[in-house]
Amino acid sequence: MNFAKLLARLNQTTVRYDIGMGGRPELTAQDIAAALGLVQPGIGRDLMEMIWWPEGAKLRIAYLNAVLTEMQLVEHNRREQAMYSALAGVAVGPLGEERIRAHSAYSHAHSRRWPAWIKRLDPLEVAEGYEGIRATVLLELARPRHCQTCEGRGEIFKRDLVVACARCEGSGTREFGPTWRAEQMGMTEQAFKKTWEGPYLWLLDRLRGELEKAENSLRGALA
Repeated sequence: MNFAKLLARLNQTTVRYDIGMGGRPELTAQDIAAALGLVQPGIGRDLMEMIWWPEGAKLRIAYLNAVLTEMQLVEHNRREQAMYSALAGVAVGPLGEERIRAHSAYSHAHSRRWPAWIKRLDPLEVAEGYEGIRATVLLELARPRHCQTCEGRGEIFKRDLVVACARCEGSGTREFGPTWRAEQMGMTEQAFKKTWEGPYLWLLDRLRGELEKAENSLRGALA
């Protein structure tokens, strides 16, 4: 069971603090709110609230966007610094095997660079792709595509046994592909794959990891 779904009971249209509301009747909205308070504050908890308790998270959307922007910028700068450090290794003019290693390191670091953060200085304009990534990744996390094989349950019957769905690896969801992601970002699939897929997958993986940690923490608090 995804215990994070219980946060939906805290939304204003359904919240009652004196009784349970379906599912596990022993858990009231007050119990769930108390358990949420035990989850360490951070990006994972913010994401969990955004997905399952939008009424409670709506005042933090601007803050969440600022945090994601900072995450992207820090990683962008880290990759730039790695590239320039590798370039310095080439510039000193190493010989023999050192030269081969230096050029290989530079080539690798250069291939991992992200698109320029600043599109124009005067007036200042940030590349719109980074904003598109933030919005689309959040949408993908909030509205996952259900696996058609298990119909979102994560389990199937096989020879009279209940087993994890192999197609979705028990998650009940399937990833959206580059076509959908490109459409959401307002660009061609070719442009997405060539320029923005790397930064997109980096942020998606980071946020999934943080969300999973928060969900596990909530599960432990409700156990």
